[in-house]
Amino acid sequence: MRKSSYKSIIALYVIMSAVFLATALVGIGLLFSVITVADPNDNNVLSDWPLQFTRDFASNITVENNLPFISDDGIKELDRNNLWIQIIDANGNEIYSHNTTSAQQIHYAPIEFLELYQGEDNTELTVCVGSVEYNTEQWSYIIGFPMNISKVTMYLDGDDFTSGKSMLLMLLSAIGLLMIVCGGIFGLWIIRHFRKMTQAVGLIAYRLYEPIHTKGVFQDIYDSLNEMNIKLLASDEEAMRIEAQQEEWLTNITHDLKTPLSPIRGHAELLADPEYPITEADRIEFGQIILKNTEYAGALINDLKLTYQLKNGMVPLNMRQANLTQF
Repeated sequence: MRKSSYKSIIALYVIMSAVFLATALVGIGLLFSVITVADPNDNNVLSDWPLQFTRDFASNITVENNLPFISDDGIKELDRNNLWIQIIDANGNEIYSHNTTSAQQIHYAPIEFLELYQGEDNTELTVCVGSVEYNTEQWSYIIGFPMNISKVTMYLDGDDFTSGKSMLLMLLSAIGLLMIVCGGIFGLWIIRHFRKMTQAVGLIAYRLYEPIHTKGVFQDIYDSLNEMNIKLLASDEEAMRIEAQQEEWLTNITHDLKTPLSPIRGHAELLADPEYPITEADRIEFGQIILKNTEYAGALINDLKLTYQLKNGMVPLNMRQANLTQF
C-alpha cells in the first residue's frame, strides 16, 4: 500500500472518529440536560441538588431546651432559595416551621411521611425529607423546593451492582472502544472501495478497464465508471475511423493534385522550349489549359485548408443578409 493510501486511511479515520465523538458529545449533552435543573436563583445545578441541600441542612438545625430550631445562617439560606421547612416530632406533629403557608399540613401520618420521602406527584413542588438526632430525641424535617424534580427509584441486585460509577465507566469505555473499532473498520472499508475506484479510473485512462458489476452503496459510482468506459471506447473507435478517413482523403487529395499539375507542367515546358514553334492559337490554348488546371488545384488546396480549419475548430463564417422566407 502506498503512503498516500495510508494518509487517506488516517484522514478518513480521523473524520469518522470526529463524527462519533461529536455524536457522543451530543448524547452526553442531552443526558446532561436531563440531569441538570435551574435552582430558584436560576443557577444550573445537578438534579439531586434538593436532596443534597436537605442532607446538608442538618448542620443548620440545633437544639436548645430540648427543642430544635434553625440557625440564622440556615434561615438566610432558606430565604435566599425561597424554600420552606417544617420540623416534625416522633408523633408526626409540627413543632417548628418557616416560610410555610396554610396549604402545608401540621400533622403527618406515618404513611404520609413515607410518601413524602419517596416523592410526590407534584409538577410545581419538590419535597425532601431529612432527620436530626439529639441525645435520645429524633426529629424529622421537611424542606419544600419550588422545582419539578422527578424521583426515580431503581431496584438492582446488590451482589452484582457493587458500584454504579465503576459500571458507568466500564460502559463508557466499552462505547469508546466500540466507536474506535467501528470507525477503523468503516474507514478501511471505505478506503478499499476508494482505492478500487482510483485504480479503475487509471485503467480507464490506459484503456485497460474491465467493467465492474456490483451492488450496494457504490453501485451508482461503478455503473458510471462502466458507462464512461463504454463512451470512451466508442469515442476512440470514432476517432480512429475519422483519422482513417482523413488519411484516405489526404491520399486522394495528393493524387488529385498531381492531376492538374501534369498538364500545367507539360504545357509550361512547351511554352518554355525555344525550339518548339508556337502559334498564337497554341499560346491561347496552352494558357487556357494552364489557368483551368491552376483553378482546379486552388480549389483542392482550399478544401484542404477548410479541413484543417474544421479539425481545429476554426469554422469560417460567411455572413451576409438574406430573405429568411425565401431561404
